[in-house]
Amino acid sequence: MTNRASCTSTARAAAAALAVLAAARVAAAGYGASGYGGTAVSREAWPTALALRPLTLARGMVEIAAPVGFDVTSGAGGEPVTLPLAVHAGVTDWLTAGIGHARGLCVTGADGGCATVYDDVTVDALARFWSAGAFSAGYGAALTAAPLHGGVALSAAARLELRVARDPVALDLAAIYGFGLSRRDVDRAAAVRFPLAASVSFGAFETRPNRETVTVPLTALVQLGSRAALAAAVALDGVLDPASGSFGASYRVPAGLAAIVTPSAAVDVGAGLAFPNLWGRSDAARPRSDVRTLEVFLAVRPGATARRAALPAAAVAATTAAATDAPATPYAIVIAGHTFAPASLEVPPGATVAVRNLDSAPHSVTSERAPGAFEPGAVAGVSFDTGTFGAGERAFTIPAGAAPGTVIPYYCATHRGAMRTPDGELRIVAPR
Repeated sequence: MTNRASCTSTARAAAAALAVLAAARVAAAGYGASGYGGTAVSREAWPTALALRPLTLARGMVEIAAPVGFDVTSGAGGEPVTLPLAVHAGVTDWLTAGIGHARGLCVTGADGGCATVYDDVTVDALARFWSAGAFSAGYGAALTAAPLHGGVALSAAARLELRVARDPVALDLAAIYGFGLSRRDVDRAAAVRFPLAASVSFGAFETRPNRETVTVPLTALVQLGSRAALAAAVALDGVLDPASGSFGASYRVPAGLAAIVTPSAAVDVGAGLAFPNLWGRSDAARPRSDVRTLEVFLAVRPGATARRAALPAAAVAATTAAATDAPATPYAIVIAGHTFAPASLEVPPGATVAVRNLDSAPHSVTSERAPGAFEPGAVAGVSFDTGTFGAGERAFTIPAGAAPGTVIPYYCATHRGAMRTPDGELRIVAPR
């Protein structure tokens, strides 16, 4: 009978979780595929460097995170061992939704600190609503069922996240307000996660009352080249209305360090050391630095391919000059490091324009009606499209009747706004 009740409660929690995801999807429909939170980054041009990644996953991208946590507190012997698996997907270019865990699977048995094998699940969604230059912001919500045995306890959380990223540094600050929805008298597993990029994070779980809580994590990340990064993080965490005492007498200050290696745009491998309460209030006699968790994590994004870093301006200029020393046409656009060079090219009516792709990634030069439209279009009857092509050269011809003074913006149909220079332009000038 108890097992049946537990299964029924778990099913209800799962149904509520699916309702959160469905609501997120309905909300996304009102804004289209992209554009609500600024320029989109496609999975075909996903940055290898964590500092260059947006708050949310690209549309259609799936990210599977597989952390393994070990309690490395003095005398703990590495137990319990936990697997808080998470799967997130880009519903649109600005909305990410998924499922995750605070503790997840606990695999070391009752003698190894695991009273149950599986006792919590969370569904969450994050919407990037603003992006301008190095700054971006998002808001989100989560629904958690924990514990799952002996009657499900539900809690919810609202999240506001700000990110400032300018290669090679990124700062991520979040404010999370949680509140118990049912069974507020029980304790539950809760995660203190330090965000790194999109849904990649590290941290540790803790046990806390199912009541009103606040968590404010801050992460500073520094790139060491495009394939490695170091991160340091700190947070303020606590129960706002504890059953006894006050927030001021019981808050925690977790902290952590992490190292991440990115062999490709599709894979991150890292390790993080977290201290659940390094500087907060504590009645414990033991030093707080003795309480710590080691987490080794793997994040996989099937189908993601890397965006190459942009070449410095001098290198682009040199590449352009070298590529146009002896051209079949004097008018050329060079694509290198996901950058159009020159950004503005003057051509007379009837001119043939060569497009040279020096990247390994496929690109196109496609006219649009206005900068940032990212849809094929024409200006004053003038349009062009090389089609998508890999390393090599294509060409197109400007109509002989094109009017001098016409300016036609263009973009890459493959990468849209994810190019380092999202738009270039052709200016029609009178023949000399």
